[in-house]
Amino acid sequence: FNPQTRFQVTINTNGFAGLEVYDILGRRIESLYHGWLNAGNHEFNWTAPADLSSANYFLTLTTSSGKVVQKVCLLR
Repeated sequence: FNPQTRFQVTINTNGFAGLEVYDILGRRIESLYHGWLNAGNHEFNWTAPADLSSANYFLTLTTSSGKVVQKVCLLR
């Protein structure tokens, strides 16, 4: 993706959720959301910080049901 992208996630049950971006070494780059989400589809936007280089990053969605990780590639 280019420095700005949009992520769509589906939550199966109401509850607290966290959406975070990590680098390949497991360091948290940014928290995109922490809070309550109702069940259903949700959309989040992310503008990568200017100091991030082109690389693979990991988008992690954590809910009471578990954790889902998606690899994304930032292209500058």
